Amino acid sequence: MHQEVTYPQIIFLAGASGSGKTTLAKLLSIPQFNLDHFYRDDSPELPKLIGKTTDWDLPEVWDHELALEHLLELIKTGKTSYVKYDMVTAKKKDKFELEIAPGTKYILCEGIFSYLIIPQLQKMDLCTDIIWLSQNRRLNTVRRLKRDLRENRASKAIAAYRSTILNLRDSKLKKKYLALDARVMNFDSALRYLSQYTN
Repeated sequence: MHQEVTYPQIIFLAGASGSGKTTLAKLLSIPQFNLDHFYRDDSPELPKLIGKTTDWDLPEVWDHELALEHLLELIKTGKTSYVKYDMVTAKKKDKFELEIAPGTKYILCEGIFSYLIIPQLQKMDLCTDIIWLSQNRRLNTVRRLKRDLRENRASKAIAAYRSTILNLRDSKLKKKYLALDARVMNFDSALRYLSQYTN
């Protein structure tokens, strides 16, 4: 008699840029798979925000096939390795190895483009929950401006322009997650809710 294999379930944490996803994720104790590691290397072929500046908030800049490949490898084998993307240099830079303990029940994935891989994981019965982190739009704007400047992601002018564009895109992004049955929560509610997931 064959014993049924039980794989870890994936919890997705989504939200507009600057909504506090990364901050919230750091407060949780479950293993995490960083979707930001799978941006494509900057190149002239990627979509542009203004001039030669790449628009990092469009799905074309994220390698969803590579992300899904390594996530499934982690789920099925308990480990994976890849060269991760570096936000400052806009290139894949350092080898990254990730391993989860045997018997791990849940893995958290945080990122804005996870809607591209959620449907396939839902079909495979590997997605247990989706949270859309909802924050005040003005607060989002301030947070991402400060972050972009602090982490040298863009000049002040480009960061301000980017934030204006994102204010127009955020509602469309939210609808994509609502179509996937995401739960909408503020930061405190999401922290309380996600804290129930322990391994």
